[in-house]
Amino acid sequence: MKHQSENGGLLLFNDIDSDEKIYWHLYDRSGRSILSFFDFIAHRIDVNQARKSEVKNSAYTLRMWFEYLLSVGTGQFSARDQDIKDFRERLMARKSSNLKGNDLARRRTVNLDLRVIYKYYEWLQRHHSEGRTLSLLGTSGCNINSALLEMKSESESESGRKKRCYPLLLKNTGKSSKHKIAHIPTNQDREEATDYFHATQGPGIASRNVLMRDIAAEVGLRRNSILSLRCSEFTQELFEKHERANRPYRVAPTSQKYDYNNDFEFRFELVLRIIDYINGYRAQIIARTGSSSDRLFLNIKNGKPLTSGGTSNIYCAASRALDHPKDFGLHGQRRSFANETMDTSYQASVEVGGDTSIEGLSAVVASAMGHSSTASQGPYLRNMLNRFKHTHAVQQRDDLARLQDANARLRAELELAKKRK
Repeated sequence: MKHQSENGGLLLFNDIDSDEKIYWHLYDRSGRSILSFFDFIAHRIDVNQARKSEVKNSAYTLRMWFEYLLSVGTGQFSARDQDIKDFRERLMARKSSNLKGNDLARRRTVNLDLRVIYKYYEWLQRHHSEGRTLSLLGTSGCNINSALLEMKSESESESGRKKRCYPLLLKNTGKSSKHKIAHIPTNQDREEATDYFHATQGPGIASRNVLMRDIAAEVGLRRNSILSLRCSEFTQELFEKHERANRPYRVAPTSQKYDYNNDFEFRFELVLRIIDYINGYRAQIIARTGSSSDRLFLNIKNGKPLTSGGTSNIYCAASRALDHPKDFGLHGQRRSFANETMDTSYQASVEVGGDTSIEGLSAVVASAMGHSSTASQGPYLRNMLNRFKHTHAVQQRDDLARLQDANARLRAELELAKKRK
């Protein structure tokens, strides 16, 4: 097995055990495994029970950290606060195709990377045979200043703990407003994109791309969840079973954010479209490529499951060609789903005299979108309220409030004039 990268850098490699746990290895330029890296990752998996996405991010961050240490000629046990500062500046200076000009998003990502570094040195200090004999991390007389090893006071605020445990994190990252609302695709946007796909692509590709987009818009699934859907989840037998029982057709995608296991409702009409696609254009891909994949959406050339990057490129190309706003892809359709769900929930609650509070609407949309916390609904609620500002009812209310304010001011001025007389 090759354990050296072609460019002479550090090689990151992963393997999956019998329990489907993914373990990561990092090899130096000589092809030797960096054992402290592997032991830390194993600790994150087996002891901390970290999610797969968190473990993967830790692995990639630590590879960058070791490459930085290699470039400055410093060993991992000699690293100091100044090295973390310099590493932080390198991260901020990196070019990224996913940056999208959002400096706050970049700063938050850098802070996540820095937290990994701090946690790695906390682990070295606690568990590594050599690290335990050194003053790697602590609040005084240590290479790296951090209170991670200390017991955290329950009375101490979250911001206070963060300052003491991760003192070199970037400040003013706008974390409270991370989930920003961008363009909400309209029906006209979708019609233009449909026409574009059919005019520029073969019927099989166009049907696939339109179907993926409609699943995002109608069900609210994220891109990776859509790509993880399987044909075995959409069969004529299952459809007829749900239809006879008049039961909602619900599917739990294999891939979900934070490894959730939520299920989502598909309209019967949409399920029939998916089944038709499976028996039609997808069957043609299988016949031509010999693919044995059960994934719903495949690459037409080789029959392999579509990748996240390739799927993003499909909708980015369409957006550029149609001069649509940024972020028009599958996640834009998810925003559209959120808005429509919120509007419908609000109108239904008004009609039956139900709960139209922020908390009530948030709970409904959180359930529909697979959010574990209603806090994620804040941006969608703000967007809804912004749109309500332009309705006749809201404008009437605001006009009445302005008249009442003006009347109150006139009364106050009249009373003041009377007193002066």
